[in-house]
Amino acid sequence: MATINIISPELAQLPSLETLDLSNNKFSGQISSSFSKLGSSLRYLDLSQNMLSGPLPDNIFQNFQSLRYLSLSENSFEGPIPSTLLRLLDLSNNMLSGNIPTGIYTLHNLKELYLQGNQFSNSIPFDIGLCPHLLKLDLSSNYFTGEIPTTLSTLTSLISPNLAQNMLFGEFLKWVGKLYSLQHLDVSNNALTGALPISMGDLRSLQSISLSNNKLTGNLPSSIIYCTGLKTLQLKGNFFNGSIPKGVFSLGLEKIDLSENSFSDSIPPASDQAFESLLVLDLSKNNLSGNIPPEMGLFFYFEVLKFVLQ
Repeated sequence: MATINIISPELAQLPSLETLDLSNNKFSGQISSSFSKLGSSLRYLDLSQNMLSGPLPDNIFQNFQSLRYLSLSENSFEGPIPSTLLRLLDLSNNMLSGNIPTGIYTLHNLKELYLQGNQFSNSIPFDIGLCPHLLKLDLSSNYFTGEIPTTLSTLTSLISPNLAQNMLFGEFLKWVGKLYSLQHLDVSNNALTGALPISMGDLRSLQSISLSNNKLTGNLPSSIIYCTGLKTLQLKGNFFNGSIPKGVFSLGLEKIDLSENSFSDSIPPASDQAFESLLVLDLSKNNLSGNIPPEMGLFFYFEVLKFVLQ
């Protein structure tokens, strides 16, 4: 395979270079070892949206001691991730495989980690929960299996964890209420079991939650009505049962998908204003009965509206 030398001799002679953006070009082949000549001042490096391929050499980023942002997304890199690489990085949509390096917990400045769209497998390492400043974590569309590590409960600054489309199993996060900074949670398309904890109501900053296509059971806790910033609630394709809590439709939600569950009883009433922001409402394939609340017929903003009442 050809090796491309992106770094010209002149560029390598810039020891104070802090930012290098070569994204959205047509560079191809493997990264040359001369890349390491850029020195220790580099803080921002973006090689995304090229045609680079091959493995990531273990020693190629060792000199980048000041690196704070690294994006290699939308290339064709393959193989394992060198442990020397990890700081704040985007390696999404490649063909990387193996395990996430267990030494990730030593990266105390890590704030955003994007590994989605690769071929990582085995369990998510416990060490990933020991990055104290982690804000955004995307491990979706891989082959991770096992339980979600409980060490994630210590990441009180975590805003947006996305673990969707893996093969994760075990009980749903009983400790999720500890993540009081949480804004977006997506664990859809896994095999998680158990019920949602009452502590869901402690997530006052929560804006979207997607738990679709798991094996979750029990009631939707009534404490969900205290998530006053919630805009999207997706619970499709589980085994939830019982009544839809009163007050859910008064949250000002934009998208509600409770389809393909076992919710029963009638659709709870709400004020006339409750449906003004609602664009998608899917309650199909449940065990609901009774009449459709008349206030739902007052608005014509729905993009999707599905009911099946017995």
